[in-house]
Amino acid sequence: MKKTFILLLSLLLIVSSVSVVFASSNVSDRDLNSNNVMLSYEKYQQLKNEGYISEDVTYSDLLELHTKSKQFEDMLEKDERFTDLELTSETYMYSGDIIITNSTIFDGIAGHAAIAISPSSILHIEGPGHLVSVISRSDFVDKYGSDGWIKIYRMNNKTIAGNAASWAQSTYRNSNAKYVINKDLTSTDKTYCSKIVFQAYYYGAGSNTVHSSWSSVLQSTIMPPYSLPDVLSGGNYSCNYVSNL
Repeated sequence: MKKTFILLLSLLLIVSSVSVVFASSNVSDRDLNSNNVMLSYEKYQQLKNEGYISEDVTYSDLLELHTKSKQFEDMLEKDERFTDLELTSETYMYSGDIIITNSTIFDGIAGHAAIAISPSSILHIEGPGHLVSVISRSDFVDKYGSDGWIKIYRMNNKTIAGNAASWAQSTYRNSNAKYVINKDLTSTDKTYCSKIVFQAYYYGAGSNTVHSSWSSVLQSTIMPPYSLPDVLSGGNYSCNYVSNL
């Protein structure tokens, strides 16, 4: 029942038509690398003019997404799957593991997501101005661990997870995909962190790894990092919290 409720909240977070509107005059221009502030209208316009936010994403879209993402983050932290576990020598990162951190790198989408392509390597895209890159596990921890938590989520089928990792690597490693926040989850020339992870499972491992409710919104939504564990729990597959990284 609890997981169902979280899934429903995740769906609401994405497809809700209720706008959360903030007057731009009431939102100050804050540092992009902050997880608790919202993007100012001036910064939104700047990023849009620079091509980092697509024409189909409005200012209200980002503010609503940020607000609901923070609510969803708070709920995840109270869920039993999100209880901190002590790291031991047995803690292992597998290909296809989903890495989520609350050390955000782009305001408007709270949090950051990546996918492990080996026990020691993680594929991700950092943010505006960056291309997709592969970073070592230790460097990822150094980069994102000091300002928040880093969690590992794992698909309950290693073959499926491996297929997702292979797709992510063959599609995005050394690609020229640009960092752009858009509402199209099907394209690979423009992408962002959690979109890569979603696509890896939807296209690389099979759409049955994704909850069926998401198939109807592939070209009309933004995928937040915090919703991935529940989005990637379809059919006989589930994505569960393993440990901190």
